[in-house]
Amino acid sequence: RDLHSFPTRRSSDLQLVSSAGAAGSLTVGGTGDIPPLHFRDAHADLVGFDIDVLREIGKRIDREMKFVVIDDWSQATELLNSGKIDVIASGMSITDERRSIYAMTKPLINNYQAVTVPADSPIKEQGDLSAKTVCAIKGSFVIAEVEKFRGKSGPVAAIKIGGNEFCLLSMLNGEADAAVGDWVAASYYVKHNPGVFRLLPGNFGEDKTAFGLRKSETGLRDQFDKALADMDNDGTIKTIRERWFGKDK
Repeated sequence: RDLHSFPTRRSSDLQLVSSAGAAGSLTVGGTGDIPPLHFRDAHADLVGFDIDVLREIGKRIDREMKFVVIDDWSQATELLNSGKIDVIASGMSITDERRSIYAMTKPLINNYQAVTVPADSPIKEQGDLSAKTVCAIKGSFVIAEVEKFRGKSGPVAAIKIGGNEFCLLSMLNGEADAAVGDWVAASYYVKHNPGVFRLLPGNFGEDKTAFGLRKSETGLRDQFDKALADMDNDGTIKTIRERWFGKDK
């Protein structure tokens, strides 16, 4: 099947992460495959809602924003605490555990953990996931929810771990029956690959997204929050949101 709508990735991404930390700048790490938040366009440039919001924050707090891709999302905390990146983006869900690890900004997007299946799949609802192979993003909090899940005839058969593109391709290759991940990305892939994927009713939990900073960076977090509040008040967030989600969101 034609998957030209999938974002592309570059082999130099890890080098970009390693070169972070220029004076006066903040380096933002994200997965690079969470459209429309943080992904590659047709020219392999990083674009998206999170990137536009962070660029605007940078202007308002007088800090240059540099954007890099984290190939292994489970390494995000280590990269942040080591100073190789300064901000974690790309639709980071707010959880109690993450609040204890990071200084998290005010919420940006209302989200939920959606289930995507191939358009021609016999799976009609979440209860049909019993004994099926489900794919989820490495390091995602939703993995624990899938592990606890019990469908019509018991738990899932197996959980595959990878990025968004990996999970979607795994379904198309017959290696997974469903994928669980952020609704914002799942709905984008469904919309831009008509007749290839569909979303199941229900979800594996509602959440909100935010940016994560080092736990000690409460002052910087407060600067981010003030900039976000000002952007709410002057309509900038609304404009960016409509650019990436449409006027009905």
